Amino acid sequence: MRKKIIAGLFAVCAVSSLALMGGCGQGESLPEPRALEGEPVPGNSVPAAMSGETIQGESSPEGATQEESVPETGTPKSGNGGNRTGADIPREGSEGMGEGVLPETDSEAVRAYLSQFPEHFEEYEGRDDCFVMVHGKEHWGRDKWDGFLEDTARGTPSCITLVQFTVEGDPVLDYLAYDGQRYFHVSDASRDGFGNPENAFFEETRSCLKDFLYHDRSGDEYRYVLLTDSPELTMTEIEWYWYVGQYTDCADAVPDATPLFMLLESERERDAPKAEPGESFNRKVNTLEGLTAKLLYCTPVSLGIKITNESGRELLYGEAYDLQILQEGDWRSLSYLIDDAAFREVGFNLGKGESVIWGTDWTLFHGVLETGNYRIVKTVTGGGEGLNHGEHYLAVEFDIPCGLPLYGE
Repeated sequence: MRKKIIAGLFAVCAVSSLALMGGCGQGESLPEPRALEGEPVPGNSVPAAMSGETIQGESSPEGATQEESVPETGTPKSGNGGNRTGADIPREGSEGMGEGVLPETDSEAVRAYLSQFPEHFEEYEGRDDCFVMVHGKEHWGRDKWDGFLEDTARGTPSCITLVQFTVEGDPVLDYLAYDGQRYFHVSDASRDGFGNPENAFFEETRSCLKDFLYHDRSGDEYRYVLLTDSPELTMTEIEWYWYVGQYTDCADAVPDATPLFMLLESERERDAPKAEPGESFNRKVNTLEGLTAKLLYCTPVSLGIKITNESGRELLYGEAYDLQILQEGDWRSLSYLIDDAAFREVGFNLGKGESVIWGTDWTLFHGVLETGNYRIVKTVTGGGEGLNHGEHYLAVEFDIPCGLPLYGE
């Protein structure tokens, strides 16, 4: 069902001052590169713990302390108690709920509320309680979506209803309530003519609302929003699953996550400048025995790699990398498209026997890569008397278009 929806047209209606994109516990603010991400300042990359591996990257925010005046989940939501009809459910975010009032988390009341929404897309035209997207593009009501996001970022209880139309024109509704700590979600697919009536309703409670900006193979920028209980979940990991999904018939199956929507934020100019080959890179690479890197996936704008330290030494690496192209047997560093390109001066420990997953999106730095042979080079330090002793260059080669087999092979 989710595949049909994301491929079709979207209408997002608010029961709040809208805006998904929050965080874990207390919602995150608008996504920006963070000090512990394995990527450059203007990029979006990340990592999360999987299969016993350490995944270095996006840091999860510290949740602010909840104010004592906010009631706990499960307490009455308004002056007329917890037994409310759909008409009683707040529909203007924190402003519509009143002080100390939590959004509805009673599934029967939520179902009654969702049943009042219209059947046809035309009936949503011009509604002032909706954030509407058509074919994944913003149409109207973005201010209400942003309002919900601001509420979650402040830890203020709020709620929102998403209305997404399948490719056949049937609405699927999602009610999302944030109580200051967790997200209560009810999905109503009862109007989906191609859905399973036995599974028309679905509900869950999650701790995190994750919002990501990422670039597709053309360099267009999208916003991808989902619910999860994994605060470490990152876009690098998600793109990894998407890549695997091309070969496993589960393209949108990100473990422990419920996708909510995908929105086109900006389209890259098709005649945009392209990075040019610069100076030759003459340093030796992959010289430290036991330090290896394996390509997980690659696109014309991003890649993910797995770095493993079996050198028997404590190592350190940072965000910086050098993107290179092979020309006539010579590896040449690609130029930057922006004058102030810079990486944060932070370091990540890579202990003995440890593995990390690292990824980056170079759209802002280097644009969209054309067909060719490339490699990415990362600097790793350590391996001697002190932690900063010795400098090693770790290189991973890849082709555009990427010809990788299924991850892990």
